[in-house]
Amino acid sequence: MQAKKKPVDTKTCADLGVSPTAQQVIRSVEPVPARQAGEIVEDEGEGYLKIIEKLEEAKVI
Repeated sequence: MQAKKKPVDTKTCADLGVSPTAQQVIRSVEPVPARQAGEIVEDEGEGYLKIIEKLEEAKVI
């Protein structure tokens, strides 16, 4: 059993009463900076304390 397709109404800019003019200008493009190396946290039962400390340093919590 196939689903029925609903007709799609196509409207132009003139139908909506707007003029298609470009309002944005790309001024420059820069490459994304390289990511810094991460830190591996070894969990010996208190690994969560190191994670909390890092989050506090970043002022996330």
